[in-house]
Formats: sequence, structure tokens, C-alpha cells
Amino acid sequence: MYDKKVEIIYFYSNLQEDESELSNASKKISQKRRDINIHLINVDDPRNEELAQLYEVDIVPTLIFLTPGGEVAARLSVSLSAEEVIQEIADKISAGELPNPAVEEKRREILENLKN
Repeated sequence: MYDKKVEIIYFYSNLQEDESELSNASKKISQKRRDINIHLINVDDPRNEELAQLYEVDIVPTLIFLTPGGEVAARLSVSLSAEEVIQEIADKISAGELPNPAVEEKRREILENLKN
């Protein structure tokens, strides 16, 4: 039933958050919402540097929401404890409201203009 899950990548730092508390928060959300997978990524671990660069993470905490197809649907700089916000965005992704193609096209256009 939940084969199409919203993937959430949560980038954090040991300097700001406790990994065991994050793990508990992640489990709590996953138990409530079986259509969400949460991946905790510690930016202080050198093995995660490339992933942080790939998603252009320059501030922590950062949440990256991926559609079931792997497309970035949203990114926020909020704590994992912001459950209502996380669930609202996951609902919009599941309903097909995110990512918004018109917004993505405008974003690409702005970025292209900034390069010129």
C-alpha cells in the first residue's frame, strides 16, 4: 500500500542536535506516516560531504523532500520536530501538488538570468 513513499533527507550537525533524539523523532513520524521514509545525514561526518554538496546544503538543519520518483519537491531549514510542517508538505507531495512545475520553471528562469 505504501510503495510510493515520500523520502525526506534530514541534514543535521552533532554540534546542534543529538542523534538519539533525532532518531526517536524520525521513528515517531515514520510510525504515524508509513508513507514517509526519513534519512538522517550528519554533515559532520566526512562520508556525507558529497551528499551535502549534491543537495547544496549550506545551513543545518535542512530538510530535503523527494517525490517517490526522486525529484526534489521542497527544501526547508526547520527541525525534525516540526511534525505538522513535515506532514503538510508530505501530503502535498502525495497529492501531486509539489513540486509545482510553474514554480520550478520560474526558478530555472531566474537562475539562468542571474548567470547572464
